[in-house]
Amino acid sequence: MVGPTLKWLAQLRHKADADCMVRNMAQRRILTPGYVVVYPNREKAASKLMKLVVTLILLASVGLMLIITIGGWSKLQGLKPVNIIWSLLYVIIAFYVFFRWSRGLLPIAAALGILLLILAVIAATGVAGTSWFDRNNPGFGAPHTLFGGKGLDPNVLGVLTVILAIVQLAQIVFAMIAFSQAWNVRVLRLPPSAKRKGAGNAGCTSGTGSFAGQMERSTQAGQHRAPTALSKSRFGAPHRGTCSPPIKCAQSPPGTAVRRQCR
Repeated sequence: MVGPTLKWLAQLRHKADADCMVRNMAQRRILTPGYVVVYPNREKAASKLMKLVVTLILLASVGLMLIITIGGWSKLQGLKPVNIIWSLLYVIIAFYVFFRWSRGLLPIAAALGILLLILAVIAATGVAGTSWFDRNNPGFGAPHTLFGGKGLDPNVLGVLTVILAIVQLAQIVFAMIAFSQAWNVRVLRLPPSAKRKGAGNAGCTSGTGSFAGQMERSTQAGQHRAPTALSKSRFGAPHRGTCSPPIKCAQSPPGTAVRRQCR
């Protein structure tokens, strides 16, 4: 009974492997040896400025929301915990945008800004009920803070709500501008140390192969140059030397011996 069951499980696994062609795909990115990943758009001054502007707008929104929430706690119509959660989300987005260049969070910040803009306009104008400015008239109770003390003046809360709406409008605009800068584009480049090293060895040969082999390749190319990474010693044994400008040799017909005196 065990044998057929194991055979059936093996067939089932083989079928799953055939259906899923990427089952054993490597999860790591393959990086060309000697190259580094750089983000060219992040090095631009406009990108750095826009990142700073978006971060400051998010933090300003957090400050305004906390002031309005704490200063007018007793008169808020529900959703009080949502204001705290909204502020935490803005702080997290600001952190990842500023320190991690997280481009994917910018549309989320814009979407949250649209929702908060609608709520701020309703609270400031009183479209769906009483606004903060209406509560300054006789017959309305004064707001109290989260801790039970006297809250802020209703006119002050109304002005802060209007400012919050303006800040959210700016957040939507600047978040979309920053999103269009393509912070996520990356390219492979040689590190600066490798570039300097390559520039210093531009006129040198690789130093591999025999002296005669290098001279024969130079002859076939039609340009006679003495190998510069290998120099001929007195007894004919090649040894490493320093890089120097190409040394021209006397012209000879193709196919002849390449052992000649260079000057």
